[in-house]
Amino acid sequence: CMNFKQYDTAISDLTVLITKYAPKEAFLWNERGLCYAAKNEHELAIADFNKAIMYNKDFEDAYINRADSKVATNKDASAMTDYNKIITLNPKNGYAWEGRGVYYFKKKNYSAALSDLDKAVKYSPQSGRAYFYRGAIKDINGDKKGACEDLQKAVEYNFEGAAEAKKRACGDDKGAF
Repeated sequence: CMNFKQYDTAISDLTVLITKYAPKEAFLWNERGLCYAAKNEHELAIADFNKAIMYNKDFEDAYINRADSKVATNKDASAMTDYNKIITLNPKNGYAWEGRGVYYFKKKNYSAALSDLDKAVKYSPQSGRAYFYRGAIKDINGDKKGACEDLQKAVEYNFEGAAEAKKRACGDDKGAF
């Protein structure tokens, strides 16, 4: 659904597929959830991701998508359960490490955040978001060189706000964060 801009039409079509032909098809529930999420209807999205997971307990994408919708509705602690489940299912899922790392960052648990973001960069080396937050932690910890390197990577991957953060962290002694 993310590549399909006519979300209402997609939701309608997916609803027909689910109700008439494949009510237990996890993929369809997940796709409809993505459409709801794209429309910022995250409670409906979460309900569909729940169904997808009910029909496929190992559906990584559904856990990821549910975690994203939970974060969008300020249910960060609940999203942690999903990130942990994803990591259990696939310890090499960089997105799950990244999500959990950002959660720890927001809670100012920088040690745990740095550990998770290191894994995020290892398994998803093109994640501007992971580099951005890891760079922020390095800046907070006084590692200017490491902060500048990570923030440069975040800039290269077009992460929003990375250029300004890099300028502040690398251009003066005040720090970016």
